[in-house]
Order: sequence, then C-alpha cells, then structure tokens
Amino acid sequence: MKTIIQLKQQGQLIAQAEGSVKRLDDKNYVVTSQSGNDSYNVQLTELGFICSCADHVYRGVKYKHIHAVEFSFAIREQVKNEIIIVPIDSLSCRYYGSANIVKKL
Repeated sequence: MKTIIQLKQQGQLIAQAEGSVKRLDDKNYVVTSQSGNDSYNVQLTELGFICSCADHVYRGVKYKHIHAVEFSFAIREQVKNEIIIVPIDSLSCRYYGSANIVKKL
C-alpha cells in the first residue's frame, strides 16, 4: 500500500502532465491514468471528491487521481489571482492615448 505522500506526489506528476486532467465543468473532471491506458471520472460532491478508480470505490482511499484534480484546481486558482485584465478604452487612441480622435475620410 502506498503512503499518502507517495499518492500526493503521483497526483502532482499527473497534474503536471499536459492534458492529463480535463475539467468538464466546475464539479466534473476526467483524469488520465499514469500509464495512459485508462481514464477516471473525478467528481466534486458535498462530501468532497469521489473517483471512479477501484482504489477509491472499493477501499475508500483518496487516490492519486483525486490529488491530481486538487493540484490542478490549486494551479487554476493561482493563475486566476495573477491574471490582470485591463479594460479597453475605445474612446481614445490605442497608440497615443489621446481622446482627440478625428476620422479621416
């Protein structure tokens, strides 16, 4: 049986692999297995994440697929906090910033 630290590390590796964690919506994810042969559904419920993998279904273990979704979620939240969207001012010149715009005919 793998330790919690090993499962978290494997989850982090899965989350870092491009395209391994696909968000379907805010509560549903598809996680590709590390071997790349299978994929598992991970769903956010009122009680936390549940996974369709056998380790979670039969043993109730918070397995690496859930950890991968949690890492992916944390990365997405961090990016949201770092992105700054500057509003576009269509009433001033985009090159010089002047509001005195004259349309040439």
